[in-house]
Formats: sequence, structure tokens, C-alpha cells
Amino acid sequence: MSNASEIAEFVGLWDSVQSVVFTEETDQITWKWTPNGQYTSKSAYDIQFAGSFCTFDSSAIWQAKAEGKHRFFCLVVGPRKNTNSRQSTR
Repeated sequence: MSNASEIAEFVGLWDSVQSVVFTEETDQITWKWTPNGQYTSKSAYDIQFAGSFCTFDSSAIWQAKAEGKHRFFCLVVGPRKNTNSRQSTR
């Protein structure tokens, strides 16, 4: 330690270390991405892609009111799911 800033840093570190309390308990490692804290490769894979893509519900398009020429988009997106009791006549 050659200057005052190094001495001050050492004293700050010494104060921090003095407040550490050791116990006889064994350390435990837990995985925060599963409810039970156990690591699984599936949970790692799931969390890797969490939020990176969204699911698209194509059935919502069939409920939209649109002119006939715009319904082509619905045919491209996905199959129609019957959302109500009446059948389309177009």
C-alpha cells in the first residue's frame, strides 16, 4: 500500500469482511427457473427462448369483420376454426 487511496480501499474491504458470518450449514445451489430449484436441461432450453418469440392465434382473424378481398390473408395464415354456430356463406 503506497498511497492514501489504497489504504482507504483496504480499510473499506476489511470492514466489509468483518461483517461476514460463517455457519456450519452446507452450501446449496438452486436453479431459479424451476419451482423446485432443480436444474433440468428442459428448463434451461425453455428459459433460453423465453420472450424471444410469440405465439400467434390465427383463429382471432376469423372473428374480424373484413371485406371479401381482405379475407385472402386469413386463408394464407391458417385454417379456419368455427368460432360461432353459423357457417360462412362466402
